[in-house]
Amino acid sequence: MRRDGKELFYWSADNTLMSVPITLKPGIAEVGAAHPLFRFNNPVGIVGIVSPYDVTADGQRFALITMPQQASKPITLVTNWTAELKK
Repeated sequence: MRRDGKELFYWSADNTLMSVPITLKPGIAEVGAAHPLFRFNNPVGIVGIVSPYDVTADGQRFALITMPQQASKPITLVTNWTAELKK
């Protein structure tokens, strides 16, 4: 949530960070329509246990937990290997 309480952020099940405007009045909270901000894969993998993001007080910047890209490893494909058995 933004520090001033006017906007709530949440990470949806379809990997989208969402924004919802909120207006607080005495005894009631008015919630506006949710708006998608951007897609983001949760590297933690479990919704609700660990938040993969944090938001600045003004709601303009996000800090995201990311996983480094794994370098691809070469694959060796051996063909006609049965011919080697006959030698």
